[in-house]
Order: sequence, then C-alpha cells, then structure tokens
Amino acid sequence: ELETAAAGALLCRNTAADALARIEALLADASVPHEISRLRLMAGTALNFLMRGPEAVAQLWAAEKTALQSKDEGLLRRIRYQLALGYRNSGDRRHALSMLRALLEALEALRPPDRVLQMKVLKDLGAVSFDLGEAEAAAAYLNAALVWANEIGDLSGLSAIYNGLAYTY
Repeated sequence: ELETAAAGALLCRNTAADALARIEALLADASVPHEISRLRLMAGTALNFLMRGPEAVAQLWAAEKTALQSKDEGLLRRIRYQLALGYRNSGDRRHALSMLRALLEALEALRPPDRVLQMKVLKDLGAVSFDLGEAEAAAAYLNAALVWANEIGDLSGLSAIYNGLAYTY
C-alpha cells in the first residue's frame, strides 16, 4: 500500500514516466482485482499525462473491466474520466465529449456531490468543446467549472480554467 501511495504521489505531468515505471512493477505482483483496477487506473492516468492516448485507453479498459467486479462506483467514475481523456489524447474527441457528458450527468445526480471530479469533468468538457470548434459551449462549461474550482479552492484547476477561458474569447 505504501508503494502504491508513493507511485500515486508521482502522478503529475513532470514525473509521470517515473510513476508509470513504479506502477508497472507493482502491477506485475498484484493479484487482488480491486488493487489491479486501481493500479491500471494509475497507469492510464500516467499515460494520459504522457499523451500516450491509445496505451492509456488499453490500460483503462482493462481497469474498468476489473473494477466492474468490485462494484466500486467511485473507482469506476475515476476510470471513466481518465478513459475519456485517453480518447481525447487519441484524437477521438467526439467519443471523449460523449463520455464526459454522460459522466457529468451521473455526477450531477450524486449525493453528496464529488465536487473535485465534477470540476475536472466540466473543465475537460470545455477543453474538448474548444477542440471541436464549439467556443460558446466551451466557455459555458469552463465558467461552470470556475464556480466549482472557486468553491473548493483548487488553484491548479483555476489556473487551467482561466487559461481555457482566455482561448475561448
């Protein structure tokens, strides 16, 4: 568990390659389905940071398949979020948009809300909408994400959202 936490701490753009190496080593020894799902989610996240979308999608599909057995809805939502990002990184922006919209709908029904994930989904809906040339939709999603980011105090999220808003105007 400590090794998994250490690998998870490396999950950011600058250290994604190091995180991926540690995660792959942990996956080689993993035997519990829930642990395998978590590690595959982490591997998919690292691959998304590295902009290796097709590889991320493969890891995340495997993570989702294993996570369905555990019925951990929170884990499944995080996997589906990263899977949408993997599709975006693979160039399939329409599929990413569809997945993010479905995830947002599920998140809006959740009580209590998962504010952090909802903010991330809204931010990425804005980014994908912008990618698709839908500037008005992008601005609407980003403004909604801005409300959540302010509420939870996510400075990194605020920075990314303001950057996205600057592109839409």
